[in-house]
Amino acid sequence: MNTLAKKEAFILGLIVVLFIALFIPALLQSRAEKRDGIRRDEIAERKTDLELYFNDHEAYPLEFDASPHQYVVTDQDQAGATYWFLRAVLENPADTGAYYDAESGRNYHYRIQQVDGQTVYEVCGGGPDCPL
Repeated sequence: MNTLAKKEAFILGLIVVLFIALFIPALLQSRAEKRDGIRRDEIAERKTDLELYFNDHEAYPLEFDASPHQYVVTDQDQAGATYWFLRAVLENPADTGAYYDAESGRNYHYRIQQVDGQTVYEVCGGGPDCPL
């Protein structure tokens, strides 16, 4: 193999390594975002379950299995929970804030916060908003 061919092979190898070095982190980021999307969808499903419970019992439950996520009651009365939120830990960092989601009939308030160094996604219920 002559020197020109060796240089071309070296440059080609360098380009392949560079491509892989740039592609792998992007792939990992997109996979983590997909898992975060699944978590947000699971929380939306649990919220629907809680709303159905409320329609049947005219109160939210004091305890609710939202596995693998958390159900936290923030206020209650004799009938049951009056304010609550569902929490999921996200893999990707996100901007903190309180938001409203009107996508595909969900119509709910949610917030994104940093708790103990983790990004958490919380959907609020029982009240008109989702304060930070």
